[in-house]
Parts: sequence; C-alpha cells; structure tokens
Amino acid sequence: QPHGLQKITHRTRKMEEEIRWFNKYLFGTYEPKNETFKKESPIAEFFKREKAQKANGFYGVMQNGTLIPETVSVKEDSIAIGRFEVTNAQFAEFDENHEYPVLKANYPVTGVSIEQAQNYTDWLSEQTGGTFRLPTKREAEKLHQQARKVAESENTLNYWAGYDITIDEVPEFRRKLEQLNHTLLKPAGSFDAIKVGDAWIYDLGGNAAELYNDSGDDQPIYGYSAVSFVDEFSKTPAAPAQYVGFRVIKVSKN
Repeated sequence: QPHGLQKITHRTRKMEEEIRWFNKYLFGTYEPKNETFKKESPIAEFFKREKAQKANGFYGVMQNGTLIPETVSVKEDSIAIGRFEVTNAQFAEFDENHEYPVLKANYPVTGVSIEQAQNYTDWLSEQTGGTFRLPTKREAEKLHQQARKVAESENTLNYWAGYDITIDEVPEFRRKLEQLNHTLLKPAGSFDAIKVGDAWIYDLGGNAAELYNDSGDDQPIYGYSAVSFVDEFSKTPAAPAQYVGFRVIKVSKN
C-alpha cells in the first residue's frame, strides 16, 4: 500500500509493531511469544487458576480487614461476577455462627436461603462501599445456558458415574449414593474455568446450584449441582438445600 495505510489489518499491524518497539527499546517490557505454550493445553488451566486471588490461603480478597469474594468484569463498564461461588470462609465473615471444618474453607457455602444470600450481598455492599447483588432472573437464564455447555464434564452425577449414565439409570444410582456419609461437593475451582464474556469463572456447570433473585419462584436456582443429572433435554433441575449456594454480582458505578 502507499504511505497512508488504508486496510484496517495493515493499520492494526503497524500499531502492534510500534507498541512492540516501544516496549522493547523504551520500556524494556517486551517478551517474545513462547511458541511452546498453547492456550488449549492442560497446563494453561493452571495459569488461569493462579490468577485467582487468595488471602492467607483462602479464595477472595481482603478489603477493610474482611475477606470478600473476588469478582471479574464480564466486559468493560459492565457488571462483574464472582470468580467462584461464595465460600464458607467468606460467608463466615458475615455470619459469625456459620461453622465448617477448616479443610472446607474454600468449599462453596451451601444450605443458604434466598433471604440469607440477599442479606449477605447487602452486608457486602455496606462493608465495601460497592454495590453487590444476586443475579437477576434474566442473567441467571443466560448463565444457565453457559452452564449447560459444560455440565456433563463438571461436578455432576455424570462425572461421579464415570460412564455415559442414562436417565433410566439415575434413580438406582442415587439410591447407591444414599449410602454415602460424605458430600459430593468439591473445593471451589476443582474443574476448568469457563469464559463468560471476558471473565473466566469456575463451577458454573456443577458443584453447587446457584441462587438468583426472584421471589416468585419456589426454588430460584440456575446451573447444576453435584447431584444433578445432565443430558440434552435437561432443564434447570431441583437441588437439595445442601447442594445450593450462590455467586455475587458487582454492579459497575459507571
């Protein structure tokens, strides 16, 4: 092309080359691309998980001396969503009577009513000066669509069965599970992250089903729990209280 570049791809290339030159010769921050590292490789998941913030070994961030959930922006000047479901350690900052085994500090808090979850988000807003809430029904529907895409490979009955279990086999499989004196919940972030907008978040497709803000529904939940069966015809399944948690939404002030 002539001196004045007309194609957008050429303009983009010119800008990238100029930025790379400044980073290399002026700022000294340029790092050549590592061709051996692929974003789809298993090791890439470790790099994603290492971006999750922790305080004293607990998921979350410290603000004003309080452990709160980490949120990540879905897109610029939009809402942010909890990277994980609210954990036991985070909920205990709000409810001093909330007890849990120390080894389950980073497990999702479950058995929480919609009123308790709303009270938590109100408290979180007061503590931080931000605006926190539960997902709306519309947001929950969109999140559930994302959850459906990965649920069969996350912490659901499909995972625990270890084979392509069918809906006809589920009742018998659940009867076997009743013999367990153990929860099927796993620590937050035990499975791969999925992308919602620009945000990488965990456990949307399994572990604990999640509450949303709609008082008109008997059980306002979305996503799947560790005791949910998932197939191509699955809708939002009911879940026992011990497998229902929640995730926070932070509203941008812009």
